[in-house]
Amino acid sequence: MITQEELAELKRLNALATPGPWRSPWHDQNPGNMISSEHPTALGGNAVVDIVEYDSEPHLGVLTEDADMICVSRNLMPKLLDGIEQLQAEVERLREALERIRKESIDCVAREIADQMLAHGC
Repeated sequence: MITQEELAELKRLNALATPGPWRSPWHDQNPGNMISSEHPTALGGNAVVDIVEYDSEPHLGVLTEDADMICVSRNLMPKLLDGIEQLQAEVERLREALERIRKESIDCVAREIADQMLAHGC
């Protein structure tokens, strides 16, 4: 399970990153050489990562599939963070409900035992 510290760090990085959606145009009809955003980056322009092509191959260690994964990850990060927070809130709500049920069950059993003891003259 993700810790609160890890979640906070992801949220911090998400807030600092260039807004999405990001896209990797390699699979389009007119391939490009960058991961880009619809929003201007901190350096100006829309390029998030420029990919240098050498001998018709992308370089800088970013393969087409990796660039696609980077884009999908960035684009889904806000939804994933919201989903994690919603699930954590639901888990806490269910824990509290379970604790109430446990306490009520103990109280109920204790009353039942006390009633039986009184009925038997104890």
